Amino acid sequence: MAYTEEDPYMRNPVDAGTGQIVRQVEADRLTAAATLAAAGMCVLVDLVGEPGAGKTFLLGHAARTATARGMAVALTRCVPGRSTTRGRALSAAATTGPPRALLIDDAHDVTPTEAEAIAELVATRPDRPQLVVLARRAHGTPPALAAHLAHAAEVGTCERLGLPPLDVEQCAQLLGRSARDPVARRAAREGDGVPLYVLASAAQQVPAGDRDPTARTRLARLRARLAEDVTVSTDPAVAAVAAAGAVLDGPFDVDALAEVADLSERSVQEAVGVLVARDVFRSAGSGPRLCFRHPAVAAAVYESIGTWPRQRAHRRALALTRRRGAAPGVLAAHVAGGLVELDAEHIGLLLRGAAERPAEAVGWLRLVLANAGHLDDAAARELVRLVTEVVGAWPDGPPPPDLLEGLVWHAPRPDRAEAVAFAALRWAVAGRFDTARALVDDHLATHGPDAALAAHRELLAVLEQRVPAAEPVAAAAAAARAAGDHVGTACALALAALGTALSPHADAPAVARAKRAVVDSAARLDALPDAALGGAIGYLGVLGWAELLLGEPLPAVTHLRRGLSLLPATPWRFLLPHFQVGLALGNSVTGLPGEGRRVARQVAGGSAAGPRAAGIAIVELMGTVVPTRVDADAVPAPREPDSTTAVSGSAHPLLSLLTATRLRLLGDGVAASATLLTSGGGPTLGRLPAVLRPCGYELLAATAPPGAADEWARRAVAAAEGLDLHAATAFANFAAGHALAGHDPGPAARRYQAAACLFAHKGMVVAQAWALRHAVSRLADAGSDTAAREVDTVSRALADGAGVRFPDRAGPGTTRAADPLAELTDREHQVADLATTGLRNREIAVELGLSPRTVEVHLSRVYRKLKVSTRVELVRVLATARAR
Repeated sequence: MAYTEEDPYMRNPVDAGTGQIVRQVEADRLTAAATLAAAGMCVLVDLVGEPGAGKTFLLGHAARTATARGMAVALTRCVPGRSTTRGRALSAAATTGPPRALLIDDAHDVTPTEAEAIAELVATRPDRPQLVVLARRAHGTPPALAAHLAHAAEVGTCERLGLPPLDVEQCAQLLGRSARDPVARRAAREGDGVPLYVLASAAQQVPAGDRDPTARTRLARLRARLAEDVTVSTDPAVAAVAAAGAVLDGPFDVDALAEVADLSERSVQEAVGVLVARDVFRSAGSGPRLCFRHPAVAAAVYESIGTWPRQRAHRRALALTRRRGAAPGVLAAHVAGGLVELDAEHIGLLLRGAAERPAEAVGWLRLVLANAGHLDDAAARELVRLVTEVVGAWPDGPPPPDLLEGLVWHAPRPDRAEAVAFAALRWAVAGRFDTARALVDDHLATHGPDAALAAHRELLAVLEQRVPAAEPVAAAAAAARAAGDHVGTACALALAALGTALSPHADAPAVARAKRAVVDSAARLDALPDAALGGAIGYLGVLGWAELLLGEPLPAVTHLRRGLSLLPATPWRFLLPHFQVGLALGNSVTGLPGEGRRVARQVAGGSAAGPRAAGIAIVELMGTVVPTRVDADAVPAPREPDSTTAVSGSAHPLLSLLTATRLRLLGDGVAASATLLTSGGGPTLGRLPAVLRPCGYELLAATAPPGAADEWARRAVAAAEGLDLHAATAFANFAAGHALAGHDPGPAARRYQAAACLFAHKGMVVAQAWALRHAVSRLADAGSDTAAREVDTVSRALADGAGVRFPDRAGPGTTRAADPLAELTDREHQVADLATTGLRNREIAVELGLSPRTVEVHLSRVYRKLKVSTRVELVRVLATARAR
């Protein structure tokens, strides 16, 4: 048989896939069958799968394989009601002759005569070289033929090759995407692993406005393929009944189909018989109710209905479902589809339906917004509430502008400022800062001064990586106090404190005011029950970040956790990533770095660019000190940057401080200091918040060449002076210890111990252990061996309790080449440590969740890098290196 590359048998379904063979196992079995047939055997294959499962593509593969092996190929497709020459071909298959391949697609549509010929063929299995492949659906195959094929498979005269659902990896391969790609994962789930449905789901996920001509053509072809079991019929009643089922969108009975299709019951029953035989309709369980075989088929049939017939069907369906007492979501779908003239009852149905079916709410709410000129206050508030829920839960990027505009426009006047604040924050988090500011400014210009909204405008500045102006925030705090508004006062105080904490120009008096503000704000918010917080839930994050930057991580963690527990049930859930980054940092410094890394990984895999970048930085930083399984180490590749930023540390100097700290722990002091100096504004670190400057100078002192740490230590002490912040003073002492370490180890050790005490006072366990670790080395240098051992015991206990392992190569002023362990990866460090405890390779493998072979590979690399050949030598080298 002749065929071309344009033939459907030569490519994936409707030319929408990657062109690769996804069902490799099944393709290999067909290849083996063709090889046996070419060698002189008779091979019969029963290829069974769901519609769209890939049977046609596999038949094309079998045809190419058979042709390559010199076989004559006959490839045909059964079409209901059409006679062909297949009967003669099947009869000829029982005669002698050269090797040939007879490949029949849609064999469930064979005629009775052809079914008898197939039954005889599989029963006798003629002794001649040939390959016969019958591709069919399990549903719709004539029972007698199905029984013959089942019996042949049992006795071994025919091989049954079933097509199971594709797994996520295979679906991703079909789409040419990563298995982690959300489009691929959603398509695999919605498509039930059936290639045609998977392709349809992926095509449908592309927003209509983003579809290029190729994408539109592909989607049209997919819909045509999905609906072809309906369109193949020439009976208009069949199309009308299928359309009625698509409009009803769910299990339906014959009476419902008759009313919506406006046909007699007899005509409907006959059409249903055809659709069941064509496997368009299937039983919806026990009873007489029916449904489409898959939602993708229903959607394709629905799209094929003309505009006016569809509207008329929806109106009839509305009358039917209203009589039957259907749920609001069902009724709302028919109100919207029927384009009826909306009255108060219809608007009420749309609003209740939107509340019941959030996934479909956008279109219904738009319809209400377009007809909302005469809403009473109660309906307007319900509309605003539902729109707020929808835009709050919008997954990626800016929500639809018309929804945000409708939210503000239709909010009753007493609630208008709150709606403006919410919409502006939503725009800002999506990176649309100009739109957010303009929305607030327009409202203030139109409706007059509003201290709370003016302060809220400064929160937008924080998200834009700008320091908020102090005056509007202070005015909002004063106005809230005067009005006895405890929530408003708490929010304004938290924002004022955060502004100071982020400011590069904050002085000692400003920091003192910020400290008092966070205490006052925390007291007010902590006294409120969760239900009374309302829109202030977002300000729990503002308070938590202010506390974190001011060196109060323990209360910060408390407030961020409270906010995280409440946000998912509120429209403010789009702030979750910003809370998560703060909690990840808080956990990381208070002795739970493993938990901090876990939370950061959630953000690193998200879509918000600012929090994502910060999450990746935290994951990488914690990876230098937190031993973890290899499969948990993978960090999602950063997406292309956009304008989205966040208070969560995505401001460049804060993010660079995390990156520089990671480089320092990896022993690359030159890169660490260069990173911080470049992003921090040079030696003055003028772009870094004033409260974090001592931390930055400590890093520069630690990574400075020998003898060059004095200046950085002096700057650290000067930056911390007068701030009265334990963390800032601790980092100043830390930096002073670095300056003294090379020539005066005793005082250096005391500086490190002083820093550790200050860190301990604020619950900064990891920093405390790190400072004590430095003190151990200096005490040993000073000859205080007993004190060194005692401090070492405390340092190790703290590190073990926090689950951290500090790199041995990260001392002050060291470089990567100075430490013999510097070349080892984190995994190689873990394997080496366990090997020195006497564990065998298999036991190490169990401990780390690896295979014994992988442990052998890691250990051989360790031996090569450390130039040792036995475990005894390994113990000696590790002990010597760590005694430095």
